[in-house]
Amino acid sequence: MSRRRKRGSLTGPLIVIAVIGGAAYLLANPQPGFLSKLPWPSKWDWGWFSSKSAATSTAAAPAKPPAVATKQIMLGVPTPGAKSDRLFSLILPTGEIKESQVSAGWRTTELLRLSGPTIVDQKKSDGVMFLKSGISWSVPLRDAKGNPYDQATLLGMFDADHAAVMARSQEQVVLSVSKNNEIREAAVITEDLNPLVAGQGAAWFSSFMPGEGIESPPHGPSNLIKIGRDGTSQSVATEPNVIVAAVLGPTAAYAYQIDDGGLHAVSGQGDLRRDGRPLLWLDDQHLLFAQGVTLYQWSATSSEAVKVGDLAAAPSVAALSK
Repeated sequence: MSRRRKRGSLTGPLIVIAVIGGAAYLLANPQPGFLSKLPWPSKWDWGWFSSKSAATSTAAAPAKPPAVATKQIMLGVPTPGAKSDRLFSLILPTGEIKESQVSAGWRTTELLRLSGPTIVDQKKSDGVMFLKSGISWSVPLRDAKGNPYDQATLLGMFDADHAAVMARSQEQVVLSVSKNNEIREAAVITEDLNPLVAGQGAAWFSSFMPGEGIESPPHGPSNLIKIGRDGTSQSVATEPNVIVAAVLGPTAAYAYQIDDGGLHAVSGQGDLRRDGRPLLWLDDQHLLFAQGVTLYQWSATSSEAVKVGDLAAAPSVAALSK
């Protein structure tokens, strides 16, 4: 009888030790999904969690939307007959529009000279025109024989180190001018080519058919032509009416206006045809354009044009604020 009592007396302590040891192991080494199923009491509320509360407490926090870069765009409105043109600023993505004060004599063409070299006529003092910008550019515009070019006009930049300049010597030519004083005549420009802009490694022109009489306006068909620094030319678009203006994107996109009031924008993701005036590529996928006084932003990826806002008058030019 005494042996049975001894044997039975060990059973209870062994069970208690096993339970405590197992609990301690689980607390030190939690098993996935195991402890979450137990009805543990809350630290502050000693009632039981509902399954909804447990799901809410373990849910991941929602991802924050990516930050949208703010852009300030300057818009020029021509005012014929007034002492100055008008200048507006547009903030994107908010669409806030404000008119800015300008000095007497300010014109919209100054927006195109926010950065980069400019043509300086020093013929009276030095007998030659210069391409200048601070200390980086100071290039006298002379041909290979040392004769000064005349009627020089800056079209824009082939790239960061080469400017595209229209000028005349014996013929009308487009020049590639480097800040290292290297000048190359890229191509002869015939009278049926209208200079538009420079960028993306080329100078851009539109061709047209001259009118039948002296006072007759030019007419189409018209080609959009780009001429590289090496003189190679390529026609990238053809219209039945005359192409009168062009706006270039940072790398490949372009848009142009036609004399019938239409615009055509081309990007790697799509193209747009509608009435309006192209103003500025925000990047190679987003174009700012105007229909009268109303501004729109077109997305090539979504093929949608969203209204941005209205100006007091129709803009003719736009530039990113530096």
